[in-house]
Amino acid sequence: NLFIGAGFSVLAKNKFDEYLKLASEIKSDIITEFDLDRYKEKPLSTIASHLNKTKQGEFYHFLKEKYKIFNFPKEYASISKLPLKNIFTTNIDDLIECIFKEPFYGKYIDDVEVVGRTESPGISLFKFHGSISYTYDKKLIFSTEEIATTILKDPALLYSIATKIISIPTLF
Repeated sequence: NLFIGAGFSVLAKNKFDEYLKLASEIKSDIITEFDLDRYKEKPLSTIASHLNKTKQGEFYHFLKEKYKIFNFPKEYASISKLPLKNIFTTNIDDLIECIFKEPFYGKYIDDVEVVGRTESPGISLFKFHGSISYTYDKKLIFSTEEIATTILKDPALLYSIATKIISIPTLF
């Protein structure tokens, strides 16, 4: 297993030739983009919750623009050489999908949100916060409480994740 999160994608770039930002760093961009100065002292999860209620389409479009991978260093491809069964991520970008898009790696990703929980020869991908690659009807999650609630609502998912983490060594 590979468990990746904040910091993993910071050397990848979006179409604006900007390095991907950590969630804590993009907060100021969101505040500027959506004219939310009054939320400056609030956590990102509160700002995201507000935008999900008031401007969800625009908010998701903004995140898709900022977190869609356009270019990444070739060193990222080295993870395709690992004998992975599962990848767990808290990132909303599509870097993992981009890395495994190249057919010459001989491996492929099965995003459990898209294909379901199957025992396939592919590498199962669990995106805890959601993904910019999902359709707009799939919610992006920004708080630990929302993640916990989502997983606890689906006991089969909780069991699946727990079993995979317990039964296979996990690199964090």
